[in-house]
Amino acid sequence: MNTIYDTLNDRQKEAVLHTDGPLLILAGAGSGKTRVLTHRIAYLIAEKGVNPWNILAITFTNKAAHEMRERVDKIAGSEGGSVWVSTFHSTCVRILRRHIDRLGYDNNFTIYDADDQKILIKEICRKMNIDTKKVKERALLAQISHAKDELLTPDEMEMNAGADFNQKRAAQVYREYQAALRRNNALDFDDLICKTVELFQNCGDVLQSYQERFRYIMVDEYQDTNTVQFQFVSLLAAKYRNLLTVENRSFTDDIREVSYDQIPLLDKESASIIGTRVMGTMVDMVSQYEVADMYSQINYKEKPVRVTPLEYGNLIKWFANYKKGIPAYIRIDMTTQEAECVRLSQPIKYSMSDHFGRNIYRHLRFAYPTYIFDSINFEIDDEGTPYWVCPVKKFNIGLFGGQTVGRVVLCNAVTGEMTDYKVEDVPTWVDKVYSAELLIDLYDYNGSLKHGFINSILSQRDCLKTTDGYNYIALEDDVWVYTGITSVGQDNSNVGFVLMNQRTMETRYYEVSGAEEYSAMDSARGRVQNLGYKATFPLLINVSGQPTYFMALKDDAGLVKCYAMLNIEKYQNVAIGDSVLQCESNYIQLLKDNGIVDKSTQEITNTENVTGVISKIMPVVVDGNTHMYIMLDGHNDIYDVNAADNIDIIRYEAGMNIKLEYIKAGNVNTVTSIIRNTDGMGVSYKAVVPDNAVICY
Repeated sequence: MNTIYDTLNDRQKEAVLHTDGPLLILAGAGSGKTRVLTHRIAYLIAEKGVNPWNILAITFTNKAAHEMRERVDKIAGSEGGSVWVSTFHSTCVRILRRHIDRLGYDNNFTIYDADDQKILIKEICRKMNIDTKKVKERALLAQISHAKDELLTPDEMEMNAGADFNQKRAAQVYREYQAALRRNNALDFDDLICKTVELFQNCGDVLQSYQERFRYIMVDEYQDTNTVQFQFVSLLAAKYRNLLTVENRSFTDDIREVSYDQIPLLDKESASIIGTRVMGTMVDMVSQYEVADMYSQINYKEKPVRVTPLEYGNLIKWFANYKKGIPAYIRIDMTTQEAECVRLSQPIKYSMSDHFGRNIYRHLRFAYPTYIFDSINFEIDDEGTPYWVCPVKKFNIGLFGGQTVGRVVLCNAVTGEMTDYKVEDVPTWVDKVYSAELLIDLYDYNGSLKHGFINSILSQRDCLKTTDGYNYIALEDDVWVYTGITSVGQDNSNVGFVLMNQRTMETRYYEVSGAEEYSAMDSARGRVQNLGYKATFPLLINVSGQPTYFMALKDDAGLVKCYAMLNIEKYQNVAIGDSVLQCESNYIQLLKDNGIVDKSTQEITNTENVTGVISKIMPVVVDGNTHMYIMLDGHNDIYDVNAADNIDIIRYEAGMNIKLEYIKAGNVNTVTSIIRNTDGMGVSYKAVVPDNAVICY
């Protein structure tokens, strides 16, 4: 028996019969895309038993909506009448007429047409003393419309304007324009979609009701969607769960006891300060290039580092230098706080600050026009070659719901050569495929919907979510996102924490109850409140088998001045030290004094001894603290003595015979004890801070 689907060709029929998961139809004009869409609606109703009330079809113009309405009614019959077929704007008007009061508007709002807008903008220009002969109302309205298309608020528009006077003025007009619309209980056509997105973002129950209703969403001419339209559809299709699997693990089994050459001492802000300082010393580059604000955290040669490329200072400097490209990138060792401007034998030719075909976004778009890319990251491979890591979004539910990553494109920043990988086949040197924000979103969906949506709204039994903020941990040669887990009720305490692998999406849950991160940060700040230091977001480490928060304390200039450690479960007791070693020593003593670990527990670090004659001794200032660097005859190692702990070190000089106790730590060893003989009388120094002392410089 012939059916309506027999009139379709094989590819069209394939699209019509595909009803599980997302579907993207790419074809030229007149090839039957709309025909496929209407037949798919009929198939969902007639063959799959889908309630027409659960189907939404969106077009761009009233004419297209009318034509689709006629096609749906003709092919689906009377049942097609319940299918919601309309334009973006008409759809949003229907939603706002019911719910805009949730945003403080009256439901009988007015929709301003072009003439109304022109009258309003002219009045605003008059009040702001803007000469409309020089600045046309039409141009201002176009700028405002573009900002709304990109979901930019007046404040965001003004911030993005930078030093551009015309853009700043347009942002100020935009602010007054929106205030006037609000006073008049009016919206313009752009507001219809913007306010619906705002409604969905702020009123979860409203969003959920429409997500439940529109289980099948079809968008005609999708390539023409702008940012706000994309966000509208994304929110409608974003109901999902079980996109990642969470494995319960043992903290002590997975996370090794602390190793000082593996602890990242810098956050992004501090890394940025150091990177800018290093750039300032590059006299041949500083006038033409700037340091990009990326500072991706990766593992490089088994060390946690941050890397970021240089970028052209502005358009003029790009024009003057684009032929020779970008000559270097910044690499910062997060354990030693050493920064290096890595000069390349072949320059970076493809970057975010390039233009035309060498702009990385254009370069990707030309090569992969159908891919929807997530945030692009800058990394280096094991040889130090710079790459752009470009994750490709994968939608598991609906048109835009259930986002993960399906593929990854690696682009050599020097040559522009690109390689397309399945996500599971990405080279192991790549560290960041899944952004921290995406992983956190996935966990939040998983944790909040554990027992279904109704439970997530009403009783919220066993509903979990991540805490605010996150950090990174180097583990098994990968970078893992760390964040705490708390109950939806937000009682300022954690029930555990998760580690999420940025390359594989593997997620591990550790049931360790204790302080929420910001409570721990407040506790650490309280120990040095007289100094006004700020705490960085904590890092999770293992000290003597105890889950421990480790954080740096910084001054107003962003310089690290000292460190803090506190037990996650008993966070009231805080150990402080002006070096990691000192902080750890005080912390272990604190654990012993409070009976958390046995008093016989030894410090986890192994010390070594050396005896010799001082060949060189030199003062060095490290982050505002004076240190004495010592070398011994017959030894190439450098030994670091903190002068704040041993003021007598200034009396030491070349030729003295000494015995050092130290901890091996890369290029510079940390001295814990010094012993020397002067006329037969022993003089010693031990780098231990009294329990009641707080040393911060």
